[in-house]
Amino acid sequence: MTALEGLKLGIIQGLTEFLPVSSSGHLVLFSSGEMNSFTEILFHAATLLAVIIVFRREACATFLSPLRASRLIPEKGVKAFFMTPDARLLLLIAVATLPAAVAGFFAGDAIEALLHHPQIKTMVAAALTITGLTLLSTRFFEKKKNEQTPLQRISLKQSLLIGCIQALAIMPGLSRSGLTITAGLLLGLARPAAGVFSFLLSIPIITGASLYQILKTVKKGAATFSPAYHITGTATALVTGLLSLIVLIRLVKKGQLHHFAWYCFLIAIIAATVL
Repeated sequence: MTALEGLKLGIIQGLTEFLPVSSSGHLVLFSSGEMNSFTEILFHAATLLAVIIVFRREACATFLSPLRASRLIPEKGVKAFFMTPDARLLLLIAVATLPAAVAGFFAGDAIEALLHHPQIKTMVAAALTITGLTLLSTRFFEKKKNEQTPLQRISLKQSLLIGCIQALAIMPGLSRSGLTITAGLLLGLARPAAGVFSFLLSIPIITGASLYQILKTVKKGAATFSPAYHITGTATALVTGLLSLIVLIRLVKKGQLHHFAWYCFLIAIIAATVL
């Protein structure tokens, strides 16, 4: 495990974790089995930190809103607390996270076994094609601006549907960010709202994935730490994750999410014919 290998995987993880091109699909196609549970923990921590840095204002207001419950609930009741914008958003994120949590619990082992299937690269190619078609749909089906829902007015139904779509991204090649942002746009969310909700939704998902990898690592025994490999890879994942988040949010706001469809199609063709 060299610094160059860490650099390569850090770039792949940081860019594809947030850009709508499927990080899991890219790792299946290009990691050559170099990723292990300990490395995944570090890389997930780096990308989680990237989300928190970019969305620090929204993340702190939303995920720290329960700290205000001890003051507000005795004065005005539980209902008043959940009527505050931050607590309401936290509730919607919790609801949207449930489908992915259920999918991970019941299908996680099956997906992990699927990674060793001899036709996994063909399957990833098919999934990337679906991701590309999904992204391409945003060019044609986005609602008019005066019909769009801001972040503060997302409904329980919209959040649950986005959560169900997110659960599909357990399959390598289906992009979590691509599917959830597209679902938000097609359900009528304003572009900034779809982007912010998708990435706030990634915080419990990445945290859950990290905790799962920690349990796997503890179960298997001591993890091997290679300073050059792990420090280089983690730092690279953080920096590229920050850059990819900033770029993607700008493209979402401009209505240019569909441009990533062509990249997905290209990688799908390469996976099916070359790799």
